Amino acid sequence: MKDSLKDMKDTLRPMKDTLRDMKDTLRDRKGTLRDIKDTLRPVKDTLRDIKDTLRPTKDTRRDMKDTHIDMKDTLRDITGTLRNVKDTLKDFNDTLRDTKNTLRDMKDTLRDLKDTLSVINDTLSPMKDTLRDIKDNLRDI
Repeated sequence: MKDSLKDMKDTLRPMKDTLRDMKDTLRDRKGTLRDIKDTLRPVKDTLRDIKDTLRPTKDTRRDMKDTHIDMKDTLRDITGTLRNVKDTLKDFNDTLRDTKNTLRDMKDTLRDLKDTLSVINDTLSPMKDTLRDIKDNLRDI
């Protein structure tokens, strides 16, 4: 049995050594990972700083985009207003032209009326004289 125990110890020793080597390797790798993590920490901090620095730029870009959209809407409104002004001016010019034509027609009508009144006056003048004569005759009677 002593021999058996010795054989078993001999068999387990390489396994024990292998496990110790694996433990040491894992410890080394853990240390290496910690070293890598420590090495990458400044990179991570720098990336966070860049992100913090870019945040206002992102906000500014968003504000500029909103401003651009507002400007487009405003320009569309101004264009619509100018179109309405143009249409209104066209209507106003049409109204002015119609008014000018109406005034010209009224002037012609007034001229014709003046001529007509002159003819009426010329026609009534002898009648007036006749009526005066009749009145004088009636007074004499």
